[in-house]
Amino acid sequence: MSEVELNPLLDFLAGTISGIAGLVVGYPFDTVKVRFQNPEMTGKYRSTMHALATIIKEERFIGMYKGITSPLATAALMNGLVFASYRFFMKIQLENSSSIPTLTQIALAGAGSGIVSSIVTTPTELIKIRQQSLLVPSSTYEVAMDILRRNGIRGLYRGIGATALRDLGYGSYFLR
Repeated sequence: MSEVELNPLLDFLAGTISGIAGLVVGYPFDTVKVRFQNPEMTGKYRSTMHALATIIKEERFIGMYKGITSPLATAALMNGLVFASYRFFMKIQLENSSSIPTLTQIALAGAGSGIVSSIVTTPTELIKIRQQSLLVPSSTYEVAMDILRRNGIRGLYRGIGATALRDLGYGSYFLR
């Protein structure tokens, strides 16, 4: 059984579509999680469903997607990078395209793609978390500029080590 040789653009597009779809579906629950974690909102919500209903009542449906601009803008890039870099790291390990990769090779290619993606996800997640936590609406640009003013470019990458370690597990996405 030989592996179909894909164009890197197709890998990138597959990652883009999956990233956007996953983000749109899961984002309301991420917003609820961040609200529960925000000390200023302690006791406001009794349950996940109560939090969703309260957010919709107080902020309309769009409130569930507060701060989505930054991750949505980068979902295409990040997931595209994961798929394309996974293919790259797999290719440099295999002798030819018909070779069947070992679990170790899959894990290594996934780890490499996770490290590559953390370059994009670290600043995106930081901006998103700040936006979701703010009680006063702020644009993605305003939040990013505030971080840059206070901490410089290094501020956008605070936590990159932990993000890269978390994303090392991307190899499991590619198991068949």
